[in-house]
Amino acid sequence: MKLYNQVIRVVYPRGGGRIVLRTDDDWNMDVEAVTRPGSTTKFQIETERPYFYFKPVLLGDGTTM
Repeated sequence: MKLYNQVIRVVYPRGGGRIVLRTDDDWNMDVEAVTRPGSTTKFQIETERPYFYFKPVLLGDGTTM
């Protein structure tokens, strides 16, 4: 089985909350970033598929957007 190392970068202004990813493996589980330099949040995910579905989520002040 081949594993794919996926890198995703989300660019969003700082100060509005914390960016996490959610994927089609579990839409309710937050995937944390590996780095957050400036306004870019970088995620690294290992998958068994060459593609997958994901969405960036903004968490802040008790809300999920």
